[in-house]
Amino acid sequence: MSSLNQLANRVPFLTNGEALLGFVFLATGGLVARDGVVRLFALWTEFRPYFPFVLPQDVAEKTLTSFPFIFGTFITLVASICAVLIGLLWVFSGIEDLFRARRKQAESSDLDRPEAVAESLRHGDSLEWRSASWFVRIWVRLWPRTRFVSNVSRQILGKVLRSVAKLILLGLLVALIFYFLHLIPGLLRRYLHVPVNLTVPSARPLYVLLGMLLVINVVIALTLAPYRRREFLRSRLAVPVRGIGDPHFFFALIEEGCKLLSTDAASHKPPVRLESTYNPAVRATLVEARPVAAPAFSRPIAYACLPMIWLLVTAGFSRLIHFQGVAVPMPYQRFLEFLLLDYALEVAFGLGMIFSGIYVAEWARELFSIRRFGSTLVLCSATSTVDSPISAEKPTAAGVARGPALTAWKRTETVDDQFAAWARGPCVGTHFSVEACWADIISESAEPGAPRHLIDMQTSKPLGDAMKRILNLPFHIAFAIDEAEAEES
Repeated sequence: MSSLNQLANRVPFLTNGEALLGFVFLATGGLVARDGVVRLFALWTEFRPYFPFVLPQDVAEKTLTSFPFIFGTFITLVASICAVLIGLLWVFSGIEDLFRARRKQAESSDLDRPEAVAESLRHGDSLEWRSASWFVRIWVRLWPRTRFVSNVSRQILGKVLRSVAKLILLGLLVALIFYFLHLIPGLLRRYLHVPVNLTVPSARPLYVLLGMLLVINVVIALTLAPYRRREFLRSRLAVPVRGIGDPHFFFALIEEGCKLLSTDAASHKPPVRLESTYNPAVRATLVEARPVAAPAFSRPIAYACLPMIWLLVTAGFSRLIHFQGVAVPMPYQRFLEFLLLDYALEVAFGLGMIFSGIYVAEWARELFSIRRFGSTLVLCSATSTVDSPISAEKPTAAGVARGPALTAWKRTETVDDQFAAWARGPCVGTHFSVEACWADIISESAEPGAPRHLIDMQTSKPLGDAMKRILNLPFHIAFAIDEAEAEES
């Protein structure tokens, strides 16, 4: 895995999904447009001797026996014109995607539901599922490992299920249409007394396309399954504090100290102040530092979609551009009875391949839109308590002893009454217990600018050493008024 990450850092183009899709559409559009131009030139060469049109006297009779050739030529002509227009459109859009992807910088958004993220960090486990829908909560109870499936993956899984349902309904619609086509001759003979023969071809090619798309959806869903147990590691330090000062000032010092984790001030997110919903005396601050993009080959199925886009679209256009009909003249009655539905099925199959390629491209775009970010997350909470010895816990993993019990948090934006009361008598001593948790986290968003969701949590010795120094800073700060130089205006 480390070698793949190194490759991603050395060749960022490979992890830039928008650029890869732009390149695929550029190549596909160029090939399709070229094929259309070549076929139009061949048609022009074939029919140029007949211009200007000089209609023979038996044109009506020849037309009635040339339906296979007329329909085949019409399909080829329309497909070639569409190939040129659509191919050029894809070429320009691909170039635009390449330039836009080169200029675009991955900017991190805010964490989604920081209250749940704070408790996940405090508890050392993935707890975002507790605020999800009832269906997700029931599923986690039945299969506990699914709690490690991120909210972004759950969103994709929901889209997969809806897509599978639509494909099944489309397959039923195709079956219903072909069933009624088999009934039409009998109904016409029975109720209208019209002797009609209609050869209905097999719909197997369309079923193959739908089955292929179903397999793609199933593979995408399988890539979201939690096959391995993911460990959420974090470090925790609990210490009693006694002195003169309110926890708000302690939090402010910790928030400023966390800026030492990175020299780039722009890489820090505004801290989030929290309060326990069960006990208003329990307050906390959640600080995130250094959120940077983490290029990785996180969705291998998206890379597998790229050659399928090129293959399906080019093959679909090629079948229509080089449409081969029956060259033998026949009366139009026989054409309508035996070949009309064959021609229609060939056109439907070619269009189905093109739309299938576009469908796969939309899935690839959906998967490539996922952004991952690495950052450092710190949670510092304070509550009034009795004296207790200083304790420092080792990193904990999901599935082992956690330490603190679960709690629920809510955001606080205003100054609380406790801080206002302390401000009226700032010399009053205070006593509270501080608990700090920290870890390096990985978060992901469904698309650029979308809220980020916590997916992984790890710790390291350099981060632990840095946090112990930062947590020690508030205990070495003491200010006093210099009475000799104090002035009042």
